[in-house]
Amino acid sequence: MNARGRFLILFPLALFVLIPFVWMLQTAIKQDADLYNFEGVPFMFQMAPTLKNVTYLLFETQFLRWFGNSLMVGIIVACITVVLSTLGGYSLSRYNFPLSNAMGIGMFISYLVPQALIFIPLARVMTALHLQDSLLALILIYPTLTVPFCTWFMMGYFRSIPRQLDEAARMDGADTIQILRRVIVPLAMPGILTVFLYAFVMTWQEYLYAVTLISTPSSKTLPVAATTELVRGDVFFWGSLMSATLIGSLPTILVFSFFSKHFISGITHGAVK
Repeated sequence: MNARGRFLILFPLALFVLIPFVWMLQTAIKQDADLYNFEGVPFMFQMAPTLKNVTYLLFETQFLRWFGNSLMVGIIVACITVVLSTLGGYSLSRYNFPLSNAMGIGMFISYLVPQALIFIPLARVMTALHLQDSLLALILIYPTLTVPFCTWFMMGYFRSIPRQLDEAARMDGADTIQILRRVIVPLAMPGILTVFLYAFVMTWQEYLYAVTLISTPSSKTLPVAATTELVRGDVFFWGSLMSATLIGSLPTILVFSFFSKHFISGITHGAVK
């Protein structure tokens, strides 16, 4: 396919993907009177753009605190997921013990269980542990959403790495931890980065548990705070709400921009093998 054909195919897709971001950016810098002017064209400015919505968000709300909460929880949960899924996936792929295959299938099936069926029991457990209204509750709960699938994914990824490498390293005197750290992990780095990105994005955008467990404004994560603290009854602060949404989407965009090759490599490698 020539360049013109690729352009004709990709341009509508790119336009479809970019329109929401353009709309958010435009809404973020529009004046309130311009937002409610129904006589003008929606994508055009009838009044001069303004940064007061962004200024209000950054300096008159706890946006930076909400952003920091989401970032901290996302990074911690992603690191926990990487460690547990790497160890679990390697064990299930290399050691044949009773019910090892059943455990791998069970982990994947547990990932398919709807969140709506388990968030009430988990919320009661967090209340019994006196972790209600605490970010620690989210840090403990979110791995239950990410680890099963990531362990199943890493199990398939490790199976694509020849066992002969383990045996050669063991003959050289390496133990299991050394084999995993010096041989397997470097080879599986695209898969590990894929797991990290998946866990981070899943945690960053999660809403159900965050809105159920967290009620103190300063402890809220960004998705919850944006929809609860920037809305007063039936009054929506659209400019600041779109500013929060646009800025809140930047971490995932930047992460995928820097690690997209590793992410695609991890997905395709695991799927093909």
